[in-house]
Amino acid sequence: MASARLEDYVGGKWVASLSKSAQDVRNPATGEVIGSVPLGTAADVDRAASAAHQVFSAWRETPAVQRARYLFELKYLLEKNAEELARTVTARRSTKRAAACAAASSASRSRPAHRRC
Repeated sequence: MASARLEDYVGGKWVASLSKSAQDVRNPATGEVIGSVPLGTAADVDRAASAAHQVFSAWRETPAVQRARYLFELKYLLEKNAEELARTVTARRSTKRAAACAAASSASRSRPAHRRC
């Protein structure tokens, strides 16, 4: 399996890290390399902080009700994708499936009506 180098999420986009250094991520059950994580630098942090600072004033002016809608959408997506999240956690962390399902479901802090795990 070819491993992908993860990117940073900055300013609403996935961007390559400025760092040339990376560390392999391994499946603990098999030892297989499943990805690569950049070892971010101060410049990576500065770039992310600058992007966040640029949008903060607009976010601060967004009504609380609208901001809450984004959080409810996140909750919905966590619940909707609980089974896939559980499979990913199971594969990448050698976690038992029941524990992974519980973790994926509890991430939204409520029990989904359509629990798939």
